[in-house]
Amino acid sequence: MSWTELQTAPPPGTPLKCALAGGLVPALVHTGVYLGRGRVAELRGDGQVLAVTLSDFLNGPSGDWNPAVIRTGFRIHAACDAENGTPLASDTAAAKARELTLARRGHLCLEYDLLGWNCHRFTAGCLAGDFGSLDGGTWMLDRLEAIISKCLNRGRPLCWRAVSPSIPGFRYAATPGKHLQRAGLVAGVLGGLAALGLGIRHGLDDAGNDRKG
Repeated sequence: MSWTELQTAPPPGTPLKCALAGGLVPALVHTGVYLGRGRVAELRGDGQVLAVTLSDFLNGPSGDWNPAVIRTGFRIHAACDAENGTPLASDTAAAKARELTLARRGHLCLEYDLLGWNCHRFTAGCLAGDFGSLDGGTWMLDRLEAIISKCLNRGRPLCWRAVSPSIPGFRYAATPGKHLQRAGLVAGVLGGLAALGLGIRHGLDDAGNDRKG
């Protein structure tokens, strides 16, 4: 089922997501926990746990130029029940996320890892209320979705609904020029890597043909 944009703010404790890498790969997203009053708890790439504005969650911090992690979405999406479209939220998640952002005043910094100790594992830990209960390994969106389904929706399917950027108390703004510039950078990097891989392959093929000759 396809859902329209949410026209009311999701409750505190709702998992949120936005696109990474120009949205070229749907599975590459950034996630966090909504705290209410227009703030989101997130784990940044430098290991800091911060309570940021909705716009900063969507657009990323200034100077975040890394093409592997740049945020280039135009909408924030909230985790919802797939059957009725209701946002999924947890008081436990909101409390844990708020606790960690407050601890940041004591310079809380986690050991960030792009595939392991990343934003998805941070969000999942807030939902579970205990990071020690989570297994290690690679954390991608599908693994977080399994935790959301288990902790917030009794194992039922979930979906992601875009949240309107004009809701009072939940206003945010994308930066189109910034996004297009970043998307161009991502496309250029990916294109360069593809060309490099193709060149290496052709070089190996030519070398193999020379040996046969």
